[in-house]
Amino acid sequence: MSNARDISDMKETQVAHAWVNFKGNASSSPLTEENGGIRDSYNVSSVTDNGNGLYTINFDKQFANNNWAMATAGKFSKFNNTDMPVINLDRKVDNDVAMTTSSARIACCAVTASPTNFPYVNSEVVFAVFFGESS
Repeated sequence: MSNARDISDMKETQVAHAWVNFKGNASSSPLTEENGGIRDSYNVSSVTDNGNGLYTINFDKQFANNNWAMATAGKFSKFNNTDMPVINLDRKVDNDVAMTTSSARIACCAVTASPTNFPYVNSEVVFAVFFGESS
């Protein structure tokens, strides 16, 4: 943690640029707060459903560059109790597609008992927090 005495002493990059809590299994795309797909967010305009377990998180205000950082978590509902969600940048697209100044493309996978099988799955709950310099 920073040695800042209060929030006014902190640098912009030390606080979240954007965050979102959304329903990965929502039925309408794009997901928004208005249609209930996004439960709550800051600096996120919408989440696009790109297929089973694949999403693009769209930022209201852009980052200054593509060198931001992300932390994610999730929860499956009524899924095999031994499976755990892993949420990362989409490994099937290039970095310049997965990480842009205006969006993040992520993938939700299930870590299964079989170490070679990581299927894409819609996560009931997806949390994502983004840090970096604003434009």
